[in-house]
Amino acid sequence: LLSDLNSQLLSIQEYGNIYEKSITDVVMAINFARDLASNGELLGFNTGFQELNQTIAGWCKPDLCIIAARPGAGKTAMMLSSVYHLAILNNVPTAIFSLEMSSEQLVERLESISSEIGLKRLRMNIINDEERKILLKTDDILLSSPIYIEDKGGISVTQLRAKATILKQKYGIKIIFIDYLQLMSGTGKSNQNREQEVSYISRSLKSLAKELEVPIIALSQLSRRVEERADKMPQLSDLRESGSIEQDADAVIMLMRPAYYEQTEVVEIGGKEYSPNDLVICKVEKNRHGSTKNIALRFLPETMKFIDYEI
Repeated sequence: LLSDLNSQLLSIQEYGNIYEKSITDVVMAINFARDLASNGELLGFNTGFQELNQTIAGWCKPDLCIIAARPGAGKTAMMLSSVYHLAILNNVPTAIFSLEMSSEQLVERLESISSEIGLKRLRMNIINDEERKILLKTDDILLSSPIYIEDKGGISVTQLRAKATILKQKYGIKIIFIDYLQLMSGTGKSNQNREQEVSYISRSLKSLAKELEVPIIALSQLSRRVEERADKMPQLSDLRESGSIEQDADAVIMLMRPAYYEQTEVVEIGGKEYSPNDLVICKVEKNRHGSTKNIALRFLPETMKFIDYEI
């Protein structure tokens, strides 16, 4: 019995050593990353947005990045616009855990983004023969894209960890999106309040990003306090239900669409003026690896797509 126990302990120690890194490994990894940066390459994966890439160096592993906004501001649209660049254009294996929308709804939106056919017309099947040909080609591309969707509602941290680990082992996923954090469940302990539960979720997601060595981008709701202020620009204190989200995250990106609040004034960002009609203010409010700033993105309502704002 003692011999068996010793064998098990040795196995555990050997398994644990997989995660240990020598200083040589770390220094070599750092220098490799610097070489990439000096050649103008991103340290992480292409977000799909040029100025955001320059600000946060792309979606970097093992970062936990939060995209936060009020309902209707475009969190899912930004997520899917990024997925389009990652999985469809660049063949990066991508996992989406969608707790709010069904997989059919997500794929239909990806069809609209990819084909540039209006989402409403796609859903109502009001498309002409030429658009139908475009849609068939789009579906062929989607079928070969490495996108893996889990749309179970109310998934727990434990379930997400298990499914993500399987996807990593089976398909080699390199990035995870979660829509959205507050719809997840934590430990299920009856003595925990919601703030403690969300704190546990955010800590667990950061831990999972390190364990799987992938970036995790989690969408998050903001509290109603934003609506109560004259200035509708979100702040870190607006993160709903837990201040620990701010602490655990490596980057916090907040979205605000002036047109959503019927604002008509020209908006100035970085010394340039923008019409509020199709503008999304992408506010990098926390950036563990660099500076914070406001970035102008353009929202295309017909296809529910975000693109770089070029003047």
